[in-house]
Formats: sequence, C-alpha cells, structure tokens
Amino acid sequence: MTYSHILLERDGRLGRIVLNRPQILNGIDATMLAQCRAALAALQEGGGTDVVVLTGAGRAFCAGADLNFLEQALARSSGDADRRYREMNEILLEGHAFIRELRAYPGLVVSLVNGPVVGGGVGLALAADMVVAASSAYFSLPFVPKLGLVPDLGGIAFMQNRIGVARAMGCALLGDRLDAETAATWGLVWRCVPDGDLAAAGRALAGRLLALPVSAVMELKRLSAQALETPLDAYLDAERGAQSRLFTTPEATEGVMAFLAKRQPDFRARLG
Repeated sequence: MTYSHILLERDGRLGRIVLNRPQILNGIDATMLAQCRAALAALQEGGGTDVVVLTGAGRAFCAGADLNFLEQALARSSGDADRRYREMNEILLEGHAFIRELRAYPGLVVSLVNGPVVGGGVGLALAADMVVAASSAYFSLPFVPKLGLVPDLGGIAFMQNRIGVARAMGCALLGDRLDAETAATWGLVWRCVPDGDLAAAGRALAGRLLALPVSAVMELKRLSAQALETPLDAYLDAERGAQSRLFTTPEATEGVMAFLAKRQPDFRARLG
C-alpha cells in the first residue's frame, strides 16, 4: 500500500508509524486515520512486530483535526443537521477503530511525543502503553472553551484514568497547555526528556521492551485494561454520540469558524 499521510517503517521486531503531514502539524483527517489503521494491520499481519512506535514528523506530534476537514464539513452540511451529524460520526468511527486497534495490538505501543499534542492528538498519544515526551511538548484540549465540542478520540478517558478527575476536568474545561514536565510529574506520561535526547530515549526504551517476555506482556496489558473502571468501548460510543450531536449546534459552528478566523469565539451571541 502507498501511504500519503504517514510513514511506515519496520526494523526486525520494531515498527514505526510516523504521522507525516508536517506542513499542517500532522492534522488528522479520514485518510490519515485509514492509513494508520492499514499500517498497524500490516505490522500485525506480518507477525513478529512486538513493539510499535507512534510519533510525528516535523515539530509537532499532532495538532488535532485537520482544519480543512472541519471547514469543509461545515460548508457541505450548512443548514443540514443530519448530514453534519453523519460527517462527524463517520470520522470518529474511523478514529475510534484506530484507538481500539492500538489498545488491542498484540505487542507494546509506545508514543514518542516530539512536539505539541492538541485535540484528538491527545487521544492518539495516550492510547499507547507508554508515552515519552520531549521537554518542549505540551498537551492541550481546546474543545470546550474554543470549539464548543468535547474532547474526542478517548482523550478525556485516558487523561482521567492517568491523572484523576480534577486535573483532567481542569485541562478539558480551560484548554490550557499542560507542559511535558508537569505531565510527567502528574503521571500522564512515563518520562519527559530533553528534545535532543528523544530519539535515543525511544531507541533505548524499545530495546528494553523487546527484551521482555511476550506472554507476560500480553497478560499485563489485559490486566491493565480490566482494571479501568469504565470500559473504553462504552466510553467511546458515548463520546461519539455526544461529539456528533454537538457538531450540529450553533456553538460548534461559532467555535470552528472563530478558530479558523483566529479570533475568540462568542458562544453567547450564537445562542442569542
């Protein structure tokens, strides 16, 4: 398969999926998600890829949804709430399928967060079994305060399970940047390393993980998943419905258009 939005690399038992749209900070669209799923399936079908590294090209890990997708979706579905619901629902079905496949991968998945992680990118990064972040990276969930939407791709579920309800809700409601050092201190990521050391840290970690007993690793993954209070599948279904409904609202229209115009949204005016 030819990949236009990602890079797929394989070196023995190590695989790498690189989000490769650096010109738009690796913005997510349906094509990127489909190619990520195909790449992960190729690594699994080939057998023997025990560790998969997910990272981004350029200066960001992932800046969330491709703004062109959001703008075009609004334009295509102007005045048609049902179509707008379907537009959001379809891309989230693809995204949620990838999240589920990452979580179910019969090996270990490591996110190397090389730069900013925004919006849905947070869910992609945190779906991994381990996360290592460069010191210049940060995490941000601007959905509620900027877009009139809720965090998607599992972002709030992963955050809440790692750093607790209070901190996760603060991040989601305010949309402030959570720097990598604080993220490591809070337990959102495993380690924060200097930018120049990220690649070496990733190689060293992969080497250690490849030395682990595969059967024990898989049992640990299953036990860890069972330890979560809320099943991820149920959460993702609820999240998809909420996000798709919200995408039909005037607040979401205002939020997306304001974001595209680089101005502050006025949600009250849209309600008035």
